[in-house]
Order: sequence, then C-alpha cells, then structure tokens
Amino acid sequence: MKNLLNARGIAMLLLVVCLAFGFTVAAQSVSRALIKMRQDNTISVKGYAEEQIVSDLAAWSCRITARAGDLKEAYGKLEQARNVVADYLKKHEVAETEIEFLPVDTTIAHARDEKGKETNTIELYILTQNIRVSTANVDVVSKVSNQVTDLIKDGIEVESFSPDYLVSTINEIKLDLLAKATENARARADILAERSKGRVGSLCSASQGVFQITPPHSTEVSGYGEYDTSTIPKKIQAVVTLQFAIER
Repeated sequence: MKNLLNARGIAMLLLVVCLAFGFTVAAQSVSRALIKMRQDNTISVKGYAEEQIVSDLAAWSCRITARAGDLKEAYGKLEQARNVVADYLKKHEVAETEIEFLPVDTTIAHARDEKGKETNTIELYILTQNIRVSTANVDVVSKVSNQVTDLIKDGIEVESFSPDYLVSTINEIKLDLLAKATENARARADILAERSKGRVGSLCSASQGVFQITPPHSTEVSGYGEYDTSTIPKKIQAVVTLQFAIER
C-alpha cells in the first residue's frame, strides 16, 4: 500500500513538472510572437542628400633648393631663389601675408674615395626651404602650383607640391545636408507606409552614415568617409537610416 502511494506521488510530481514546462515553453513562444509582431510593425528606411560645393580655401607648398661647396655661398643662392619665388607669387596676386617661409634645412654631402666609401671631406652643402601659401584665392593657387616650376629655366631649383582645396563652412553644410537626408528618409517611409495601408508613427531609432566628399563625378565611397582635397568643386553626400513604428 505504501509503495502504491509513493508511485502515485511520483506520478503527480511528474505531471506538475510537465505542465510547468509546457506553460514555460508556451509563454516563451507567445513572447517571441509578440516581439516578432513588434518588429513587423516597424519600417527601416535610408535617407539620402547630395550637394555640389566649391572650395573657398587653398593650401599649397613649394620647395626651393640651393647647393654649393661653401655654406655661405649655398645660403646666398637659397636667398636669391627665395626672393625670386616670392616676387613670382606677388606678381600673381598672392598677398605677402599669405606667404610663409618655413625654416631652412641643411644637409651635408661628403665626398667619396676611389672605392666609393664616404670620407670626412665636405663636398656640398644642400640647403632646402619650404614656402607655404594659404589663401582664399583658390584659382590663383591652381595656376601658380602648375606654373611655378617654369622658374627652373632661370636657374631656380623649385619643386611644387599638390595643393589642398578646402571648404571653410563644411560643418554648417554637413548639418544642412543631414536635415535634408532626414526629410528624404521620412518621405520614403510615408510612401512605403501608405502603400501598405498604414501610416508612419513615432521614430524608433536613427543612425547617421559617414559623409562622402568627393570630386564632382566620382562614385568612390569609404566606410570611414571621404574628404577629397584635390579639386576645387566637390560633391558631398549624406546618408541616414531611420526606423519608424507603423500604425495600422
């Protein structure tokens, strides 16, 4: 008799456990269904905005070099080259306040013996100096950066670097473009919701993509964003991703 009671008790316990497990599984299934319903009642859209902009700042550098067996002579040649380049820039409407002369760098070249080994004898002093121009006159920089090496025919050893063309109001432009991209995303969401016989509800989430600043006809993009400085005209693009609740 006692064994029979124990068996019945164990059976009841197993039944309770099974029912509890069943309720738990059912509750989880309902929970997953509710979550899925909530997810199904949202819409995610990308907004896009693009604008053509023009650089209003330019930064450019060139380098002059002078060589001589005597240090004083080398410096005299460098000074002459500096004056020639400075006059050239002023002639092309670059203001004196927009020209910066960087420190002179000195390199000593030693003579080599018949075996090609370097000796302690100084053969040449090589002096170099960079001249930097920062100006709002971007068209002038475009011109002089291409033509300054014409001075080589006059005996001036000068090297021109690629100019950088920048936009001083880039932060304001980014904010304006971000607003336009957001408006574009909302318009897309309204169209999609209307087609599905619903309407756009509250904003659930928003994320901003990176800005792409490229040459006018470029299609290049980067996950880190682009900021091209090689051209005066540019194209700036902004992308945002918005998620809205959809009300039926």
